[in-house]
Amino acid sequence: MPYHRVETIVEAKPILKEGGPQCATYLYRVQQARPDRPGIYGLYAKPGFFQILYSSPVGVRASTRSDWTKKPDLGESGLEQPECQLDLGLLCAYVYSLYDPPDHLFLYDRTITWSEASNHLFGPPTWNIKAGGHLYSGAMIAFIGYAWGRRTTVFRVARDGLPPVVIKEYYLDSERRYEESDLLAQIHAPGFAHGVVRVVSAEDVQLGDERTIIFQEPGSQATKFKRRLVLADTGLDLEQARSVNDLLKTFYDVLEVHRTIARERRVLHRDMSIFNILMYPEHAQCTGAPWQDFPALIDDVLGEHAPEANAERTPRCLLIDFDHSARLADDEVASQQVLRHRTGTPVYIARAVAARSVPEASYATSSTAFINATMPLLSDEAKRLYVQMYGEDRYNRYNDVEPTCHGGTPPANARILRGRPRVPVQFYHRWEYDAESVFWTMYSVLLRVLPEGIKDEDEATHTALVEHWAKLNDHTIPGDASSMKSDSRVELLDRYDDQFIAPFLPVMHDVGYLLFDIALQVTPSYALMNPLPPYEDHLHEAMQRLILEYLVAHRDRDIPLKPGVLRTAGCDVEEGGREHGMFGSGLKKSTAQSDSKKGTAQSVPKESTMPSDSRGTGSKRPLEDKHKPRMTKKRRIQTERVSQPELPDDRRPREWDPPVLRGEWTWPAERTAEQPPSVAGAGDESAT
Repeated sequence: MPYHRVETIVEAKPILKEGGPQCATYLYRVQQARPDRPGIYGLYAKPGFFQILYSSPVGVRASTRSDWTKKPDLGESGLEQPECQLDLGLLCAYVYSLYDPPDHLFLYDRTITWSEASNHLFGPPTWNIKAGGHLYSGAMIAFIGYAWGRRTTVFRVARDGLPPVVIKEYYLDSERRYEESDLLAQIHAPGFAHGVVRVVSAEDVQLGDERTIIFQEPGSQATKFKRRLVLADTGLDLEQARSVNDLLKTFYDVLEVHRTIARERRVLHRDMSIFNILMYPEHAQCTGAPWQDFPALIDDVLGEHAPEANAERTPRCLLIDFDHSARLADDEVASQQVLRHRTGTPVYIARAVAARSVPEASYATSSTAFINATMPLLSDEAKRLYVQMYGEDRYNRYNDVEPTCHGGTPPANARILRGRPRVPVQFYHRWEYDAESVFWTMYSVLLRVLPEGIKDEDEATHTALVEHWAKLNDHTIPGDASSMKSDSRVELLDRYDDQFIAPFLPVMHDVGYLLFDIALQVTPSYALMNPLPPYEDHLHEAMQRLILEYLVAHRDRDIPLKPGVLRTAGCDVEEGGREHGMFGSGLKKSTAQSDSKKGTAQSVPKESTMPSDSRGTGSKRPLEDKHKPRMTKKRRIQTERVSQPELPDDRRPREWDPPVLRGEWTWPAERTAEQPPSVAGAGDESAT
């Protein structure tokens, strides 16, 4: 029975087996498959007792156990005694709610309904969604997020004769500082920005009686309300690239778009990753004029013609998911205050952001690192193209004059005392940290794409691939501020060029050397410089120059790729999947964010590595990932950790339970006479 046909879950267990976490698991899955069910009830029953469970975006809660054998005993006072726990009224209310849902709860969202699959009785449904005064029919789910949290769901809607649109809905925390649609409106006013997704409509989801769908956080005044956006533009995952040059042109435009909207529209993305960068964008026709003085993009530079004022321009990239973006204040001090919160995706987050601190003494703070990172100078042809589009002033503005590095003055090693700067440097999210995230995204994609005509690789190359990928993919975000030395990716930066390119196929060695040169620019801790680099987009400039140099040199030597096929790197398949060709990645990122009031650290089983091969050095290994489709190992690590109660052995979640359940199942305290029958967890005051 497919989950979208399920209305409730009943989990019955014998005496010696526990089923509460299992019932919660099924409720979690139903809510992922049923975006029309904001809340859902479940029943857990055993010969000794039963419990009612209620799952919603704020988590799962359970009633107190109701003992089948203990009949109500009113006693002399005529009131129910605390030790008498049979509550048939609660059981009847649960059954009745299936036929007449209570008004004070949001069990159904009638603005979204599912339709039968046309080709199979149990096939995936399509969805009919009301948004912005329109009815969008035939929507297909492209992404499903965590059911207990923001619960983001993304739909792709194909339209006859028109470009597709994307509908995104999620449950927004009322205490959140910024909202995505507001930031996108700021970016696209007064003229729409090239390379950034556009909003058709944005609204709080309301039922027929104009009630907004709202959930109360247990023990808090904060609420979550359902939000729905219709987005006009779509694109493909980076792993669908048809050539290496296509990928590098995309990243060049990503850096140009990112630095432009930060500088001109005062919005910093703060979560650049493989999930939020699309290529081969497909744009809908929108009213309004484009941003007239938008800087030249890579096709303008290589095409050697300046863009016309009102000409339709197609960037190589599309930036999406501004959920964790920040509005920059005009005052520098105020902006720094806004940017003190940590947010990002584990594999791609900048090292300093993950540590939430200025790094300790390391190669990143050494004089050698800064010497190796002086602003790159372009060769004759690349410089000619650059100056033709951007002008001599922009080129000279970022160039270094000894002893500067990116225009700033590197710290002397003597200033580092026992691993820390003498003058404390406060952490805030700098522009260069987003540029570093773009680098990690470049590295992760270019490391694993598979060129056409390649069927196997040397064992040494594959071994290096598995090692490098593990150091990148195993990175997690620590719960507290920590040393950058604990970052598993640091070792990738602290390598000689021959070691750095070891995991790249021979045909990709020039790409490996490009990434090595960019890594030299990314490595230093620029926050320790005094004075700092005068331009906050200095790292963007350095990375773009190196990409441009490569593209000019390889104009006629592009490397065709197999779209959607990746080199095997010893990765296990995890929950979720990718819908290639949809709106971004089907398996969503895990974003660590400290703007929220509190979070829960959730563990994920360690990724297994490729078993050792016994064929010896020089043997060949097949390259293609058996695309089922490809899924990326991710971790959902929240910034603030909350200690969890230790469960008895017989009450621990089973190993097959989803990661979101591990260590989170709360067993409610016994109900007292003052507590009416409720669907509430231990310590919760809310009732149903």
